[in-house]
Amino acid sequence: MAKRLLNDREVFELKARVRTRDGCRCVECGMTQEQCRLRYGQQLEVHRVLPGWEYDEGICITLCVDCHKKQPTRSLPLHDRIAGHLGLLKRVVLKAPRDDAKIILEAAAKKGTTPAAFVQKEVLIAAKEF
Repeated sequence: MAKRLLNDREVFELKARVRTRDGCRCVECGMTQEQCRLRYGQQLEVHRVLPGWEYDEGICITLCVDCHKKQPTRSLPLHDRIAGHLGLLKRVVLKAPRDDAKIILEAAAKKGTTPAAFVQKEVLIAAKEF
């Protein structure tokens, strides 16, 4: 059964959960929510590790404004190909099932890492196979 896309309120709530999960700190530099508000006048941002894909806690991380600017703004074709090869998440435009997030969450928990770090590592491993 295909999962519907999240509405704006659900995306807002998801981002709040991601920030809380990450301790309200940038996972790259450690900047806190308060420091981000003082420096940039806004809260920490939520980045999709696979840009352009639907928001999902399994592929999102918390970043400050500077660290977010350093991230790619769209998926590279190789990332999409690798993610597809691994049977991972589908692009938003496809409106495809998202049951893979549960698998990623469980696998990351078994490895003792965050879902985003798990996905990044698996994509890098798969890239070496191409």
